[in-house]
Amino acid sequence: SSLALAAPGSSVASSNPVLSGCYDGAAYLWDASGVQAAALGGGEGAAAVKAVAWLGERPVVASKGGAVRVWAAGGSAGGAAQLSCVGHHAAVACLAAAPAADSLATGGWDRSILLFRPPADGVPAASSEPPPSKRARGGASAVTAAVAPEELAAAAQLCGHTDCVSALAWPTAALLYSASWDGTVREWDAAVGAATATLSSSGK
Repeated sequence: SSLALAAPGSSVASSNPVLSGCYDGAAYLWDASGVQAAALGGGEGAAAVKAVAWLGERPVVASKGGAVRVWAAGGSAGGAAQLSCVGHHAAVACLAAAPAADSLATGGWDRSILLFRPPADGVPAASSEPPPSKRARGGASAVTAAVAPEELAAAAQLCGHTDCVSALAWPTAALLYSASWDGTVREWDAAVGAATATLSSSGK
């Protein structure tokens, strides 16, 4: 249901440059020859993936359930996500990374755009020690359950759309663009979180 290509010149561009999202609830990494390299997320009960993006060399996956997760650089090891970007109250429909790969914008059916500043090392500064791992029932031989990703709150919320935010583009550090089912395209000053222009299909 979604596709993203790694930026030319990045390390993942020469290894697993293609990131795709699927309605089976997983995202997949593919190498240049079309061979699947890793699966991110998925499993029984997983919500359909609605959008994927590269935050520099880190895969980002957004789902119909409202989850936005960031994996470690390359994501080739699969496994659990590093970060869970929280704040949306409905399905997330789109993602966009800032050109410097230091910020992430998400938009969805709650009509809002959220801006996140994921730390470069993948762990929020407020985090201390990781939560203890949990063992499934079955004693010492049980497999250790995956540790839940650290939660990252939004740094800003951009409001103004009156329907689903369906597309985002972040071409320069200063300007973010959003499109919505309300029939408008908005230009935002990403630094201050204010709309600077609105284009409407009604001509108003």
